[in-house]
Amino acid sequence: GRGTYNADGIKAIADSIAVSTSVTSIDLEDNKIGPEGAKALAPALRDSPSITSIDLSENDFGPE
Repeated sequence: GRGTYNADGIKAIADSIAVSTSVTSIDLEDNKIGPEGAKALAPALRDSPSITSIDLSENDFGPE
């Protein structure tokens, strides 16, 4: 949900995304993902066999 996930929570989600074959869409809009969470998500999304849509709007990823 909105505002629920921080970098630690996103790392757990990223682990699941990387191996899931049934999740196709993720809405992580308006959370506190930050740069560390983004770094955890990137390889999981790249390697995901099923993700086709993701909403990461309204997250503060920083200048990196």
